[in-house]
Amino acid sequence: SEKEILQIAGSLESKSKHPLAEAVIQYVEESNMDFKDVKAFESITGKGVKGQINGEMFYIGKKSLFRGSPEFPEEEINKLQNEGKTAILLGNDEHIFGLIGLMDKIRPLSRSTIQGLKERNIKTVMLTGDNEGVAKAVSSKIGIDKYYASLLPEDKVKIIDELLDKGEYVAMAGDGVNDAPALARSDVGIAMGAIGSDVAIETAD
Repeated sequence: SEKEILQIAGSLESKSKHPLAEAVIQYVEESNMDFKDVKAFESITGKGVKGQINGEMFYIGKKSLFRGSPEFPEEEINKLQNEGKTAILLGNDEHIFGLIGLMDKIRPLSRSTIQGLKERNIKTVMLTGDNEGVAKAVSSKIGIDKYYASLLPEDKVKIIDELLDKGEYVAMAGDGVNDAPALARSDVGIAMGAIGSDVAIETAD
């Protein structure tokens, strides 16, 4: 049922440090549902998390998190992504049985902030683990010069290396565990103090 899917998703995400997890946790809390006990929890960088609930292993995250060949709801995933949403999948070792769509709320000041940077001849580049649809929708709304989508942490580092090799100075703002290596490689690393993961905050300047 929808309630069970949300309970399992919220319980797994309650152990996660990823910013996307907050949205799921908040929804479950506001729906007055209980969190279930999670054992053998593991975070798989850039892909998602897994953990045991009542002796059964569950996974929540990207398609690449799931081993074997479960049947993915491709049509529904594509529909969410075309709407600029991030689709996270919930399943076990055999089946996908839940799909949750998440979307960033763009802050009112984002567009004017990006414009202010441009007026100072600062180029803006978005590096995101989100899919192409989300990256394109968000970057066009706020006026980002260039975006790179579906990135793993090592891909972000590689792109920053390329910018540094061209003689560019790079300041990076990031919030998650996945951003820490790139924050470390940049000339200046800026962490989102209030919502950032501990490792991002420690790594940043």
